[in-house]
Amino acid sequence: MRVTLFTHTRVWQPLHKLTHHNDSVYSVAWNPLGPRLLLSTSGDGTACVFDEQGTVSRWYRFPAGCFGCSWHPTNPNVFVVGCADHNSYVYDISLENGDALLYQLRGHSARVFHTVWSPRLANTLATGSDDKTIRVWDRLEIDEEAPAAMPPGRHPAATQIDNDVDIQDAVSKKKQVTACRVMNGHVSYVRPVVWHTEIPHLILSGSWDGTIRLWDARKEGKDANIFTAKGHVADVYVRERLRELEHNSLNRSTCTHPNAD
Repeated sequence: MRVTLFTHTRVWQPLHKLTHHNDSVYSVAWNPLGPRLLLSTSGDGTACVFDEQGTVSRWYRFPAGCFGCSWHPTNPNVFVVGCADHNSYVYDISLENGDALLYQLRGHSARVFHTVWSPRLANTLATGSDDKTIRVWDRLEIDEEAPAAMPPGRHPAATQIDNDVDIQDAVSKKKQVTACRVMNGHVSYVRPVVWHTEIPHLILSGSWDGTIRLWDARKEGKDANIFTAKGHVADVYVRERLRELEHNSLNRSTCTHPNAD
């Protein structure tokens, strides 16, 4: 229900405690191109754009609870949110009301828990879901070098964009996109999903099945699973750096090729 921002001197001290959500907060993301802007998602079905002072500049309402969120790596106005209605939504904060919705990403059969843009592949993102799959979307047409709509320190009054009212009309005018590739192999809910920062097509994921899997995003199905790291006896949540896993796990007995299952 609360987002807390901290400052670090000798000890971490809270700067602000923000209470704009009224249910669990599942994700908070700094805008990498507008470092004073943040995005938060909540089980109350809202996503909020705000600054480090706690001023809410955009408030989006969705049909169901919101989970993962991620800012576009090169366009400071675009973000994606994963939703409990099985869909993900791509928005542009420089546009108002129904026009702000750029895409509805359809295909998952359960809630979308994590969404992440590729740092290397243009306009490409991956989503992880409770349907046990990871999906890659790379047919999105987004301006990669748009100017920031709300530069730091110049935020308009908060605007609530209520998708419960107009989302059906908005979606009918936009592109409903299906995933280009579906990767499966996990046998329980997918949680962390992360792209490799140097090798464009590699994705790492963790799951409630206790495994960490490395994927080739150019492939589909179980063929995309390059290897599986086993050893955890409970849910995997923490997103480890890919280069550390690659360096440390290839020689471990707990790291197996998927065909060895």
